[in-house]
Amino acid sequence: LRSNSLYQLLLVDVVLPEMSGEELILEYRSRCSRCVIIAVSSIDNIKTVSNILSAGANDYLIKPFDSTLFMARIRANVRTFLLMEELEEKRKKLETMAVTDGLTKLYNHSHVHRILEQTVQKMREFGRPFSIAMLDIDHFKEINDEYGHQEGDAVLRDLANIIEKSVREHDYVGRYGGEEFIILFSETDEAKAKDVVERIRSVVEGYTFGNGNLKITVSGGVAQLENTHSPMDLVGLADERLYRAKESGRNRIVAGANTS
Repeated sequence: LRSNSLYQLLLVDVVLPEMSGEELILEYRSRCSRCVIIAVSSIDNIKTVSNILSAGANDYLIKPFDSTLFMARIRANVRTFLLMEELEEKRKKLETMAVTDGLTKLYNHSHVHRILEQTVQKMREFGRPFSIAMLDIDHFKEINDEYGHQEGDAVLRDLANIIEKSVREHDYVGRYGGEEFIILFSETDEAKAKDVVERIRSVVEGYTFGNGNLKITVSGGVAQLENTHSPMDLVGLADERLYRAKESGRNRIVAGANTS
């Protein structure tokens, strides 16, 4: 096994010059859990067959064998392999659907809350700063009323894309509900988080949404985790500052006692 290549179908003779077929199968199976491994040998005693199958082979063919039978056994194993691949792909899609907002492809409300709770615990454990931001589209109902829900959905998708491109790879972005978004800034104090959100606000203000004739603005609130905060306290504080931004004229970001 000098090569690092992985093959989906492997034919292995039990008797090999440098290592046993059983050792090769054990090694290859550790690299590839679902590939098809078919052992071939003239040895037909039960103990050898049992050891080879226990090592991870999918099938064992005794030489000499009929070519028709050989191809039939390969096809049968490949069918099983393809079925398992299809099931695995469906499982991954279901897992993604369970944590993802269908429209924006961001994390959904429930999953971002799970991440929030885990991250708060981790940041407290290591004594690192942690901040969140809540962003909301200004006058979004009027956009839906004037341009239609399809155009409103396009705005949400475009905004989600802008936010994702504006944060770091290890930050988390979620659709909190409706036209509201949440950003989790790991190892980031409130001032630095506010700078990022302010840049997002500025980009959104200058961006043309939809079919090229729609301008929007966003308002936001930023809050940093303190020792007395639960995850929901932190969300509540950021949400409170978001509403202060709305009440003080919209298209602005509030952090602490200040607005911008």
